[in-house]
Amino acid sequence: MIIGVGCDLVRTERIAKAVRNPHFLERIYSEAEIMAMEKSGLPDEFAAGRWAAKEAVAKAMGCGISLCPPCDVEILPDVLGKPCVSLKDAALERMHTLGGSSLQLSISHEGGFSMAFAVLEE
Repeated sequence: MIIGVGCDLVRTERIAKAVRNPHFLERIYSEAEIMAMEKSGLPDEFAAGRWAAKEAVAKAMGCGISLCPPCDVEILPDVLGKPCVSLKDAALERMHTLGGSSLQLSISHEGGFSMAFAVLEE
């Protein structure tokens, strides 16, 4: 059963500028996400897509980033490139409070925008 859905759209250029600030980068992304971003062929799109995905996850859980901080949401590709979500601390607690057990996620990029859609399932 679906508990919640979330969607977010972000201008890729805005996040590309933000990640040039090391404080922002380390506050928002995990070490593994930063390494994957650096290895990706399109690091600006990677960063923006992950930002949109973290926002979409928070929306799917019916809250903002105050109850689901971006640093508690890690999004990494599986072996086929599908984005997979791992939660910890406050974000994981929020999911359990809602009765959620899994999150499905999709990320897209087009025309200078990055978009993500998340579904929280029971």
